[in-house]
Amino acid sequence: MSKLTTLGLREVFDNARQLLVANGYNVQAAKLTQSSIRSEVLMSANSSRFHLPVVVNDQTNGAAFPTEKRLQLQDVFITMAIAMYVAKPSGVQDGGYPIFTYPNLREFAAANTARSIRGVYSNANLSMVVDNDQTIPYFPTDWLYRAPVLQEGVNVGYTASGNSQLDSRDGSNDGIILVEPNLILAGNAQIDFNLNLPSAMVAIESNSRFIVIQYGLLAQNCSKIAN
Repeated sequence: MSKLTTLGLREVFDNARQLLVANGYNVQAAKLTQSSIRSEVLMSANSSRFHLPVVVNDQTNGAAFPTEKRLQLQDVFITMAIAMYVAKPSGVQDGGYPIFTYPNLREFAAANTARSIRGVYSNANLSMVVDNDQTIPYFPTDWLYRAPVLQEGVNVGYTASGNSQLDSRDGSNDGIILVEPNLILAGNAQIDFNLNLPSAMVAIESNSRFIVIQYGLLAQNCSKIAN
């Protein structure tokens, strides 16, 4: 993401407009802005498939978390990149938790939890069906794994006794994979977005979540052109 130049972003913007027109949307009445869709789901040791809600009225997993950002019914989103994070909030209303592109050992310290999460990154995949169309048949989650060179810890490397350090993470780039061709998601569509594991997780910690963020362009109040 951060590697895109201003010229590259302009090309993405122009391509998004062309994609909307090609799919019959009225771009003249729409406002296009950079934005994202953030889908969250609780980890579970009882399932090998996790539904990732995209649209605002998706109640498959119950009520949305406060930190989710879903697509409004009247809007259209063009996905240009995808990332997957893991997190361990203190509870449903926690809005100050960090997110990780790998199983941080200080955050996921319980036995086998970090290994279980690493297995998800290694062996799982994302899939998406939009109005019965298989938009993403198989997107390997290993592409989204990024363990930083400098990882969070205490008294590691050459740090002085009692000092600690944080992950060396670039939030504008690390773990974010460009998607080509871009996806086009309408807020009034039936979107079935899933994280698929080969088997259920061996271990989890309370309140832990998978977070998938789609980065791209939001077309607000974008409607189909009547024939």
